[in-house]
Amino acid sequence: MRKVIAYLSSALEAVAAVCILVIAVLIAVAVIARYVFNSPIFGSSEIVQILLVIGFFAALAPVGLADRHIKVDLLDRHLNRWLPRGREVLVSAATVAALLIIAYQVFVQAATAAKFDRTTIILEIPYAYLMVPAGVFCLIAALLQLAQLARPKRHD
Repeated sequence: MRKVIAYLSSALEAVAAVCILVIAVLIAVAVIARYVFNSPIFGSSEIVQILLVIGFFAALAPVGLADRHIKVDLLDRHLNRWLPRGREVLVSAATVAALLIIAYQVFVQAATAAKFDRTTIILEIPYAYLMVPAGVFCLIAALLQLAQLARPKRHD
């Protein structure tokens, strides 16, 4: 199970990294094309937005598994006092619930976009084609977080 989790996490990290790399290259090339050759790349800003969404949702699982996400410790002291051993379980369970709600909403929006044939403005890419991978990445993040919650904690 650990190998599957590590493989999925690595694959999603690679997807996010490729998205970031392509964004950086595309922006650099678009700026050079616009200002040096007076010929902007058609739809480059829309492609950057699409890659940003895909990269964000792809990075959810690896960031969560590595415990590298942004944390706000407003309740941390209180939770440690009230639930010394249950804090991690409570936070992980809330994370799984939030990811599942987000995935559900993304799929609902994808179905609505498909029903009404909504597309991006410039490149006319169907929104559903962009939302479904985001929802799948969010589901994978929830499942991996749940799997991490279920396995025993190693104390190194």
